[in-house]
Amino acid sequence: MKETMMRALVKSAPGPEGLTLEQVSVPKPAGDQLLVRVRACAICGTDVHIRRDEYLHYPPVTLGHEFFGDVVEVGAQAAGFAVGDQVTAMTATSTCGQCPACKSGYLMRCEQRRSVGSGFNGAMADYIVIPASICYRIPDNHRDQNYMAVCEPMSCAAHLVFDQCEIRGGDVVVVMGPGALGQAAAQMAKAAGAFVIVSGVPKDQERLDLAMENGADACCADPAVLKKLVLKYNPYGADVVLECSGAVPALKSAIEICRRGGQIGQLGLFGRPIEFPMDQLVMKEIRLNVSMGSSHQSWQRLMTLFAQNAVHADKLVSAVFPLERWEEAFAMAESGSGYRIVLVP
Repeated sequence: MKETMMRALVKSAPGPEGLTLEQVSVPKPAGDQLLVRVRACAICGTDVHIRRDEYLHYPPVTLGHEFFGDVVEVGAQAAGFAVGDQVTAMTATSTCGQCPACKSGYLMRCEQRRSVGSGFNGAMADYIVIPASICYRIPDNHRDQNYMAVCEPMSCAAHLVFDQCEIRGGDVVVVMGPGALGQAAAQMAKAAGAFVIVSGVPKDQERLDLAMENGADACCADPAVLKKLVLKYNPYGADVVLECSGAVPALKSAIEICRRGGQIGQLGLFGRPIEFPMDQLVMKEIRLNVSMGSSHQSWQRLMTLFAQNAVHADKLVSAVFPLERWEEAFAMAESGSGYRIVLVP
């Protein structure tokens, strides 16, 4: 490779003004690392929080953990990949490798974990080095598509549905919140064989329409009538509720509509201590399954589903900006409009 310098969006100082587009050296892959030319990187809420100093990070650090790109150089100990492969990756860049979580594939549970884009330089740059051990090859039927930058949040939904919850064919599953994570969770639940209802509020109607387009069986934009809709398909209540909004009223509604002995999968983050009716949860013997990040198992399942065209991510990209227009892109992401905003180097 002839290039020695590249652009990178680096958080190097406190405050929003501490995030700047800089010229830095192109990294060299060592050991089992791959050097990847970034094709697209999505802006996650974590990136917004890092910019505001609201999320743990280790400056100076290049932001970005939702990405895909082309392998341009392979480290001496990297196995399973070749120049020209298109890859995406888990976020757990560094772990101890020895704890039960690491040995079982649940790297996000490692107490010594540091992640790409916060603890190691991320993908809002022309190039990134990433361990081959956490990379996954993009299926051929989805090569060169900017929407593959959102594999990482989709892997989180796969972790919720396939690792943390038990969903069987015919189960009535309600997804609370039709944002990017909710859209992904609905598709995963559908792939698991469930009858899927996606719930939101009146302003979410366009998002609910997208959920239907992507395979949901029913939707509801009025929380007041959600329980009636659920009982139409299961007179005892929802078998599983996937709470993806991080809204307290949604969690309370989830407890209300879930059948006795059912499950709630909590993916949305509230960002603060909350109050909810724990006694009702206990008396109904509802199992509360929480989910954080992804696992090797969820990534493998996700890549299989993409290869089968069983899940779709194209409508989860709302806008694409060149890297040099990152400030506009962040402003759009911070406004909450759309799903994922993508930067293209």
